Amino acid sequence: MRLDTLKSHEDKITQIVSETLRDTFKTYFDIDIGKFQNQDQTGNLADGVVCKTVFKNGTASGAVFVSFERPFLQIVSGMIYPPEAANTQESFHSCASEIANIVSNRVKTYLNDQGYSLKMGIPSIEETAEEDDDDINISFSVKEKKLFVDIIFKEHAPKTAA
Repeated sequence: MRLDTLKSHEDKITQIVSETLRDTFKTYFDIDIGKFQNQDQTGNLADGVVCKTVFKNGTASGAVFVSFERPFLQIVSGMIYPPEAANTQESFHSCASEIANIVSNRVKTYLNDQGYSLKMGIPSIEETAEEDDDDINISFSVKEKKLFVDIIFKEHAPKTAA
């Protein structure tokens, strides 16, 4: 089964990402996240963290980028780690990776329900999120700090033997 484009599934994927983040933050941190908006990233990510999770099969590949402003990670990390460890890059990366893993798993499950057999990699810390015309960009806020989710998905022509 082929997806026409990622954009044709934007509403459903946005709903899945939104519900996943709302449930995750309410369950683990007792935090209500602000409403999402589909828009370009407009936060201050200069000292933030971008976490990328890749998924692929033989004819399709994609990635979920979850980008966090540093103050956002300070809030979350401070709720998990003791004070002496909460404000470190290691704790920020750990929090970012765990949240990205949860979101990416839900996106992958939805796409697999559409007929793909995608395999997902382990989240990794990146310098920036890739930009593409077929992206889905969603922003969220927690206590006026921002979190962005950027999703790309491409289908490729099957490789033929030469």
